[in-house]
Amino acid sequence: MKIKCPLCDFENEEGSKFCSKCNILLIKPKAFAIKENPYVKKEKPEIKLDYIINKIDDAATKFHESREYNEPYERENKKGTKQLLGLLGSAILFVGVFAPIVSIPIMGNMNYFQNGKGDGVIVLVLAVISLILVLLKKFKGLWFTGLGSMAIMTFTFINFQMALSNTRTQMETELTGNPFRGIADMAMQSVQIQWGWALLIIGVVLLIASAAIKE
Repeated sequence: MKIKCPLCDFENEEGSKFCSKCNILLIKPKAFAIKENPYVKKEKPEIKLDYIINKIDDAATKFHESREYNEPYERENKKGTKQLLGLLGSAILFVGVFAPIVSIPIMGNMNYFQNGKGDGVIVLVLAVISLILVLLKKFKGLWFTGLGSMAIMTFTFINFQMALSNTRTQMETELTGNPFRGIADMAMQSVQIQWGWALLIIGVVLLIASAAIKE
């Protein structure tokens, strides 16, 4: 006597526990759940290529839409960062001009504005120009003020080191055998570079960074 499958109506041989066509259990289990034959390999469903392509296309479209949506906010954030760096750089450079850059015995601390060569005045003017450019959002002009300030500071520092070296050489020549030679040497050794240089360098770096950030 053949057993009819309740699902696909296929007539199976007597004694069959699973349908030969749809692979379901022909006898109801106690748990009333339909089980598949564990001895029959189940074929994996085919993944359609069109479905994958559509999913990739949808993901790419959403990514581009997200970028277009966020682009104005990113541009504003970059402008805000450029302006903040420019303001900080201008302020620090301005303060650095009046900060001590070298300490000399008897004379005390000397700042860039007091060096007597006008270099500090030029850097001070460049700091003010930088502040105006930042407020006007003309960030490209900060390349000129930042690199210009760095060039002047480098020139001043090299000249200072050369003058210090020449003074030491002159003292060694003129004070040979002089009993006060030791005091002169101590005075030269006590000439120290001060923290004002650090402020000047930080200010210049911030100005160049502000100019370098792409909008």
